[in-house]
Formats: sequence, C-alpha cells, structure tokens
Amino acid sequence: MYQFVGLMIARLYQKYDEGWQGWESIETEDYVRRATKNLEKGDYVDAANLCMLAYYARSTYLKEGSYEEG
Repeated sequence: MYQFVGLMIARLYQKYDEGWQGWESIETEDYVRRATKNLEKGDYVDAANLCMLAYYARSTYLKEGSYEEG
C-alpha cells in the first residue's frame, strides 16, 4: 500500500511540473468522470489521485456550506 501511495505522490508532482494546476477550481463531477476514464484505461494511479481530489473538493464544499449532501 505504501508503494502505491508513493506512486500517487510522485504522479501528483509530475503532473504539477507538466502544468496541471488549478485543481481547486474543478467540479467534483469532472474528477469522477476523469477518474472513470483512467480506470477504463488501467491507470489506477491517476484514477486514485482524481478520486482523492474529488473527495477533497466535496468535503471542502460541505465545510463551506455551498454544497448540500444528498
């Protein structure tokens, strides 16, 4: 498991260096759609990162009160 988490962190840095930024402004549904595409391609590392970002985005919305759970 720790190896996989290490791969996730490395991929996040790689994507950041490639110019993939602005993740905080993406809608949760976009993360889910992109994660599904990555799963279909067999890219579990990117899919896991996108799921983590979707979780973070959703929990941030819940804390700010701008998103109603349900």
